[in-house]
Amino acid sequence: MSKTLILVDAMNLAYRSHYAMPTLTNEEGTRTGMCYGFIRSILGIKKQFLSDRIVVCWDSGIPGGKQVRSWRYELSKTYKATRKRNAETEFVISKLPELVSVIETIGWLNVGVPTLEGDDIIGIICGARIGAANLVCSGDQDFYQLLTMPHVRIVYPTKYQGNVVVDKGLIETTHKITLEQWPAFIALGGDASDNIKAIPGVGAKRGLDMIRDGFDPSLRDHRRLPSEVKAKYARYLNTESWARIRTAYKLALIPTDARDVGNGTKQELSTTILRVRDYCDNNTPKQKTSARLTTFSRWCADNDMNEFLERRREILQ
Repeated sequence: MSKTLILVDAMNLAYRSHYAMPTLTNEEGTRTGMCYGFIRSILGIKKQFLSDRIVVCWDSGIPGGKQVRSWRYELSKTYKATRKRNAETEFVISKLPELVSVIETIGWLNVGVPTLEGDDIIGIICGARIGAANLVCSGDQDFYQLLTMPHVRIVYPTKYQGNVVVDKGLIETTHKITLEQWPAFIALGGDASDNIKAIPGVGAKRGLDMIRDGFDPSLRDHRRLPSEVKAKYARYLNTESWARIRTAYKLALIPTDARDVGNGTKQELSTTILRVRDYCDNNTPKQKTSARLTTFSRWCADNDMNEFLERRREILQ
């Protein structure tokens, strides 16, 4: 096995798994697609990339424990406002503590810090260079900005194409911007999933044109923009518009340094990073105790997951 650290965007994979297998149930009629798809996806990635170092990164803390929503909600009251809770989301949320328990039984590492999203934790782990390489498991395009680090790759499981590895060169060639500019693209072009929309009427194409022209929302002061850019986009440079653009940029930016997060989370984040380092550096196969085998076997049987039940000794780490 390699020392590549696989970092799982937990909420992204949980919802993708749930909606990919909405009709999978056990004998009692309880839906099991989310848990089954989640574990099966990670096992497939583990096999393909030959690594048993799996860190599952949760939003706002580990489900079943202390959870405080993301700092991004304080920055913008409309952040993710389009995501309405319904029967489907409530079901997924209700099953997350069970999934956390199964992950722990298998021997993978759950991590989460109140006020931080899984994206933030993944970005900071990548920035800290934990592991020989980092493989981010997510279908969220926000993570493309992390591909500026040469030790980072992104993979996302698909139903019909297997595990797709994101190609940095292809993205830059297709969009004709660098991945250092990716947060700017999200800020200007918008992100419907996270409800990020800095400029009404400006979409992805217009946002790309602005970036190629030199419009740079990473600047704190728009007066530092080149004079020709200021002249062309003057209508976006009033105080109110620039404040919205800067807010959108901050929402899109994934931190890669623990010093970039609020003081209230630094101690818990520091402890989490130490746990990840220890897990990565000392992760030797754990003894397959009878208790863990019994717990996992019972869970598989209760959920009619015979595929996992037959492979239980291989799956448990």
